[in-house]
Amino acid sequence: MDSPFSMLSDFIMKLGGNNLNENDAMTLTDSMLRTMEFEGGHKDKVYLDSEGYPTIGIGHLLDTLKYQTLPDKYKDIIWSESQGITTFLQDYLEKEERTMSKFGKKEFNKMPDDAKGVLVDLSFNMGVKKLFDKFPGFIKDLKKGNYADAAQELRYKNPDKGNFDMSLWFDQVGGDTTEEENLVRSGNRATSAYDILTSLGNKK
Repeated sequence: MDSPFSMLSDFIMKLGGNNLNENDAMTLTDSMLRTMEFEGGHKDKVYLDSEGYPTIGIGHLLDTLKYQTLPDKYKDIIWSESQGITTFLQDYLEKEERTMSKFGKKEFNKMPDDAKGVLVDLSFNMGVKKLFDKFPGFIKDLKKGNYADAAQELRYKNPDKGNFDMSLWFDQVGGDTTEEENLVRSGNRATSAYDILTSLGNKK
């Protein structure tokens, strides 16, 4: 079977046709692979995510209702890896399109590729509406190109007003644990986003 990287690259090139060059496809593929890693790869059976939503494949929600235990109707569902990757591609590209539209296409395209990847990954993780509603300071700083400040907005509750308590999201996705246990920072969604944006800010 082809590797996930190969499958993603081939699909993206076919989708983009003559409007997408190989370098753009490779950049998008790298961003997708990071999101796949953060989601823990493909799961062939339905499970409840950290908030109790039935999920399968690579972070694909099956229901908008939260559960304490997995309902019987989901217990016999099985997805192949190919099905999981194909659905993930559709989900990711849909999130990217919605994110770009809400952020502003012109502003989105001005950002470095790594910043775009962080923004879309967070939309994939939280949902577009929740990200923009819960982190307005983060969005504002991204649009201004203040990437280090945007990183602070993700990590802390309200850094603009001096509240440097860790944000609920940063803790929920394991950023706190990653730092306390000295785990690989690039392997965690929160610490990876923080480090990427801080690095971009330091280059300005």
